[in-house]
Amino acid sequence: MKKNDAKQMVLDRLTMNGGVPMRAKEFKTLFGIDPRELREVVRELRMEHVKVCSGDKGYWLWDGHDDSWSRTKARIRSQAAKEHILLMAMDNDALEGQEQWVL
Repeated sequence: MKKNDAKQMVLDRLTMNGGVPMRAKEFKTLFGIDPRELREVVRELRMEHVKVCSGDKGYWLWDGHDDSWSRTKARIRSQAAKEHILLMAMDNDALEGQEQWVL
């Protein structure tokens, strides 16, 4: 499946759901979009300023009536900070003689 086709199917389905969350396994069942591809599609939609929220209940479009968009952004910030801390630890804990990668 082409990436643009998957993106359009995800956006259409989220729009049709009217803010009701949909789990990754449902996208897999309905469209054959696996969770990794779904995460990439959601990332691309967010890069295009589509407010796709996500959480334990799945993925949904923000309707502007709650704080789920803020919570989604906070979770992403937290994940980014954890990954940054991991990279710093990896850079500072290189074994003697082991090549270090600097980003």
